[in-house]
Amino acid sequence: MDGIGDQETSGSRRRERAVWGLVFCTLFWGATFFLMKSGSDEIAKKLPAADRAWAPLLFLAARFALASLAFPFVFPRLRHGARDSIRWGVLAGVPFTIGFILQIYGLRDVSPAISALFTSMFVVFTPLLGRILFGKRTSAAVALAIGCAVVGLWLVTGAEKSGVPHFGRGEWLSLLCALVFSFQIHATDIGTKRCDPIGLAWHQITFAAIACALPILLLRPSAFAGLLAALPQRDVWLGIGFTAILATVGSMALMSHFQRFLSPNHAAVIYTLEPLFAGIFSAIFFAEGFGAAKLVGGGLILAGNLACGVRGSPSEAAKEPGQG
Repeated sequence: MDGIGDQETSGSRRRERAVWGLVFCTLFWGATFFLMKSGSDEIAKKLPAADRAWAPLLFLAARFALASLAFPFVFPRLRHGARDSIRWGVLAGVPFTIGFILQIYGLRDVSPAISALFTSMFVVFTPLLGRILFGKRTSAAVALAIGCAVVGLWLVTGAEKSGVPHFGRGEWLSLLCALVFSFQIHATDIGTKRCDPIGLAWHQITFAAIACALPILLLRPSAFAGLLAALPQRDVWLGIGFTAILATVGSMALMSHFQRFLSPNHAAVIYTLEPLFAGIFSAIFFAEGFGAAKLVGGGLILAGNLACGVRGSPSEAAKEPGQG
């Protein structure tokens, strides 16, 4: 009996540590929104007016390049290569890269909190896309989630005042980002069943670094000088370093170690904290105000995400490593 009790205590402690490990993942992801916005804004200040539109892409190229270099140090087995993961890493890397480009350019026109709420809609889009592309069954929870999300978006965009949602460029880019991320999640779901998930994540991030840097290298190579000039700025080196090491590589390490101790539903509940953390950071660092309508709307979006997440499959309930 003592042995059984010890095992139960040990299991309980593992689950508790796992919960905190995944909470830190969502904390890291929530911080990326304001760090990407402030970091790319600082890079833009070091660029000539004609080159400032490249600043967000420069930030992403630096973030993913640093993350790619760090991966083999955190996951030593990658030093022996992960050739079986290249094809799937590239396949998942295409929507991964497009999604982040849409997200960071959307952040130019919306607050980090709004960006996080819109991006979190991937939890709703993913099961819908699964039904359309693969004929996967969806539950009544998805219909409830869509209803909650639509009303929530209506409120957070200020429609309670005029009756018409204010969907500017930033909102549309952020919503499109969520849709693209849902494609990425399905690609990752398929790929991780056929190859090493860590290798897939590494090649995906490496692809993103190359895909973000290549157009700058070909069309505006002088913009890299602006990035170098901006690196001493705190918002730039901290933003790139944090999003690359903690939010990308660190979160992958935490997820790969801790998520196995929790059910997919339990993990999905924890991951819904990401927009909450993003909102807190936005309020602290961008002095974003949250009226009653925005709070209710955000709560409805999170409720919709939760309704979908706890009903999803393991791959759909858990976020892709480093997303956010």
